[in-house]
Amino acid sequence: MIIGLTGFIGSGKTIASKYISKKLDYPIFICDDIAKEIENRREIKNKINEIKKKYNRTDLKEIFIDINFKTEIEEIIHKETWNELKKYAKNNKNFIIETALPSNEFFNNTNFSIYIYSFKKNIIDRLIKYRNYSLDKINKILFYQNEYKKFYEKCDFIIENNNNIEYLKEKIDEICINRIGLKW
Repeated sequence: MIIGLTGFIGSGKTIASKYISKKLDYPIFICDDIAKEIENRREIKNKINEIKKKYNRTDLKEIFIDINFKTEIEEIIHKETWNELKKYAKNNKNFIIETALPSNEFFNNTNFSIYIYSFKKNIIDRLIKYRNYSLDKINKILFYQNEYKKFYEKCDFIIENNNNIEYLKEKIDEICINRIGLKW
């Protein structure tokens, strides 16, 4: 069984995926971590540098201010991330996919998906407290991730994570045990 978890940065995806992973003894395929590894590959770096030159950009962080630059970079990174997922799935029949940026591939490769939702204020508070992000950085990331709302609406389940961790775990239990029928 492949379980998909998605949601904005700071929504609680990682807490949720670790909780499910521990209960089911499933590994977690974290798309952000794979994407970072891919960005460091020589051939990908070369492609990204060509795109940077094309758009006269020096920093990959400028992805937040230029839609065309963002689209070309995403095409490379997302394609390679999903290629890695396909390889991973050949050796792992049961696992969790965690991503902030879902796509059709995400839904095509999961048995069910959960969207973890939090109020913007809670996300901001968490990212400042736990990651020491600036408000400007948070707003740029949230603006960028907002494009993916159309995908979040495709999720099978939604958990509103605006309370404590125990509440989040209760909601996960409710979905996984009571609605899906998983045993733990």
